[in-house]
Amino acid sequence: MSAAVAGAATVPGVRGRGLVWRLRPLVTLLGRHRRLLWWAILSGTINQLIAIASAVVGAYLVSRAALGASTDELQPWLIALVVLIVPQTITPWVESMFAHVMAFRVLVDIRDTVHEAFARLAPGYLLERRTGDLGSAVIGDIELLEVFFAHTLSPLVVAIVVPFAAAVTLGFVHWSLPLVLIPALAVVATVPSWLQRRAETQGRAVRECAAEVGAEVVDAIQGLREVLVFDAGTRELERLGRIGRLLHRAQLAHGRRSGIERAVVDVLVTLGVLAVLLTAAALANRRHDRQGAVPARRRAGGVHVPAVDDARRQRS
Repeated sequence: MSAAVAGAATVPGVRGRGLVWRLRPLVTLLGRHRRLLWWAILSGTINQLIAIASAVVGAYLVSRAALGASTDELQPWLIALVVLIVPQTITPWVESMFAHVMAFRVLVDIRDTVHEAFARLAPGYLLERRTGDLGSAVIGDIELLEVFFAHTLSPLVVAIVVPFAAAVTLGFVHWSLPLVLIPALAVVATVPSWLQRRAETQGRAVRECAAEVGAEVVDAIQGLREVLVFDAGTRELERLGRIGRLLHRAQLAHGRRSGIERAVVDVLVTLGVLAVLLTAAALANRRHDRQGAVPARRRAGGVHVPAVDDARRQRS
């Protein structure tokens, strides 16, 4: 990432804004490729719902078999499980395909726009910038957007739609189950905001250090003749080493915070699933229906998956 773009996050108008507000400028870059986004969201939603449904059916099958159900009674559920498992081999690939095709097409448009801007600004603007910084802007900064368009945008929407749909489904089992589940989901979704200021500071430090390392390495390679002529190889290596150590320390700090957040998310998910399981078990004992507790637990566990994935993406 170029130093110019890395420092853009320090603009007062950007810091402190909500996630949706900060994503709006990136979403507008989709342009004529929005239809691919909707296909990625649809396939991702179907993938998550099928995963939850297959886990529920499998859990129900196990509970019926444990209680002594006959083969004839289990056969329809086995067929349903097979029908659910087969699409699961396709839907993740379809989601990934649509998301990546959209991302790469958007990157082509962005890259063309950047090159046109450089062409208009040349040669005066280019003479005032380091070659390494310009190279990072043309290549690194644009490629970094692939993470957002291919791995963040559609999963973010899926992380909202799927838990809501699954919570509604749990409501048909019993009204108390979504009341137990929704607070856990809300807390998991807010975990990244707990250390948001520190995450922004550490993320900005990592980007700035990485930008400096990239630019310095490119400039050092291009100026290799001068380095050799003036016998400055040792000094150049020491300087690059100092910059590299700064990047290493910034990455360690970022990783430690990210690890703490991941641990908190895992603990909250465990507590949420446990709460739903205890509620379902209490309801099953009251109704003398032991078969209902295990599918409810599986459904609750699957509901957390999109929210957990989204929380992990926000940490990065």
